[in-house]
Order: sequence, then C-alpha cells, then structure tokens
Amino acid sequence: MRDAGGREKLLAAARNLFPRSSYAEVGVAQLLEEAGVKAPTLYYHFGDKEGLFVAHVEQELGSLGAHLRLLAQTHNSLQAALADLASALSEFTAVDLEGALEAGRKMRKPSHQERIQESYVRNVFEPIASLLQSALQADFDPSFSMEMVLDHGSLTPLELAGVDPDLPIVPILINCVQPPMPTMRRSYALGRFLGEALRAYDRVERIAVLATGGISHDIATPRMGMVNEDFDQTFLRLLESGDTEAVLTYATDFVHTAGNGCEEIRMWMAAMGIAQGAPFRRTYYKAVNDWYTGIGIGRFEV
Repeated sequence: MRDAGGREKLLAAARNLFPRSSYAEVGVAQLLEEAGVKAPTLYYHFGDKEGLFVAHVEQELGSLGAHLRLLAQTHNSLQAALADLASALSEFTAVDLEGALEAGRKMRKPSHQERIQESYVRNVFEPIASLLQSALQADFDPSFSMEMVLDHGSLTPLELAGVDPDLPIVPILINCVQPPMPTMRRSYALGRFLGEALRAYDRVERIAVLATGGISHDIATPRMGMVNEDFDQTFLRLLESGDTEAVLTYATDFVHTAGNGCEEIRMWMAAMGIAQGAPFRRTYYKAVNDWYTGIGIGRFEV
C-alpha cells in the first residue's frame, strides 16, 4: 500500500532542502530521509528527483505569483504596489529564482525545462510586467531583469561606501550611454516618482539611495584625461543653492562640455527628485586628472 501522504511529505522535504543548497547538492537519499518515505514513493509521484524539483518550483512560484497578482489588484497607488512588490521579492526565499532557472536549463527532460521556464514567466515575469505596464501609463518606460550583470558603476561604489553586502539592494539603472538617453528633466521626474514609492514603503526603518556616476570625464575619445572643473564646480554649487530649475537647465545645456561620461549625472538628477527639495551638502570634490574624472561626493539631507 502506497503512502497516501507521500507526495506532500516529499514536497515538504523539497521546500526544506532545496532553498538551503543547490539542486545538484541535494541528493535523493537526503530527500527520502527528510520526507520519511521510501524510494518507490518518489518514483510513483514524481518519477525522479528532477520531477520533484520541478513540482516544488511550480508550487512555490504559484504561491508567489498569486501574491504578486493580489498586490497589483488591491493597491490604488502604483508607488505603493511597486514598494510591496520589491518587498515580496526580497522576502521570497522558498526558491532561489536564479538557481532554479539555471537548474532548469540543465534538466535532462525538455518537458521539465519548459515547465520551470513557463512557471517563472507566468508567476514572476507576468505579474511584474503588469505593474511595469502601469508605470508606462504613468508616463515612465521601465524594463526588468532577474539576471542582469552589474558592472563597476554599481558594484564599486557599494564596496567603497562600505555597504553591508547582506543588506537587500535594488539596482535601478538609467541609460547614460546609448542614445536616445532620457532627458535631465525626465530623470528628475523618475526620481520624484521613485521618492513617492519609497515613502510609501513602510516595511523597514531606513532606506538609503546611492546615486552613482562621475561628473566630468571622457571615455575613449581624444579628450580622455581632461577634466572640466569649471563645469563640476558650477554644477555642485547649483545643487547646493537648492534651485532645481537652474540645476536642470545647466545640466541640460552644458553636459556636453564635460565629456561623454558626464552623461551619468542623470543619476544625480534622479537623486535630486527622490530628495524632493531636501538641501544638498557637498562633502568632497577634487579634479583627479590621473583618474580621468572629477570626483564629487555629496548628500541630500532628507
């Protein structure tokens, strides 16, 4: 007589073991011991470890997807929905999303590969895409990635700032390289939008926004190595003045004089929008020709 509760016991074992180790590290014997069942029970309900893992991913992502869709339906404020979406994803530990996708690509059976991919699309990508569609209706054009590789522009500032690597971090990238780039005003408006979303998020006591990107610098052009200190000093002085309109106008009209790398001040515009009028205080500036850039650091006293 087969164990009537064997399927649920195996899924419970999978829920306990797979989030703590990679798919390859969890063995069949370990799953059977954790579930308290014999091998025929596994083969009867799932065929093999691969089938159990797929069923586990489908079950847990199904619960996540239902939660994300509920968030999208029950919020009147897009900012509040996005804040709760970020919270739900950061708190979801039942499945390592990146690990599950990687394991799925290595499954022996094509049907198992397809089931994991379909579950991810249906329960993670589509609910998030629905909320991003709402952002489009609010006149913003975001994209989304679960596997984006971050470069020095994101990782180096985190290391140099001494940020605890275990803190939850949500990278937000603004196109500062390839035309068409968002305008300075558009970047500022995005910051205002994000500021409202952050203020609507009440799950943590503190949130820090780190806006990265150099001021004047030029990469891979004949001007590389030249620093426009006049631009940098004027830009920082206008930020300190609190005159948002003057900052936006100056950044728009003169960014081209400070090198192609200075296009990154769009991140500064977004930070100014997030700060929503808070005073800016410069803490450091130096034109470092050997590093090919003007190094500026400051904070908005929110």
